[in-house]
Amino acid sequence: RYVGSSELNEELRKTFDAFDRDHDGIITRQDMDKLRYETSFFNQLDDEQYELVVKELLIQGNNSTGLDFNRFVILMMNQ
Repeated sequence: RYVGSSELNEELRKTFDAFDRDHDGIITRQDMDKLRYETSFFNQLDDEQYELVVKELLIQGNNSTGLDFNRFVILMMNQ
């Protein structure tokens, strides 16, 4: 698949929407915390590891408020 494919974009959007718990278009610290406590998504991480993941996502978001969809796509494509 290539980056512009509709299937890839749809998968990335579904994943982003799962993280964006309040559906405001930004994955925030609060969204991450809700995801952690409402699902088993981060169960394999201890508190310290979880904090590192959250901090890295906010850094990748290039601001202190969170990660928008475009930055999320860039982050996912660079993994």
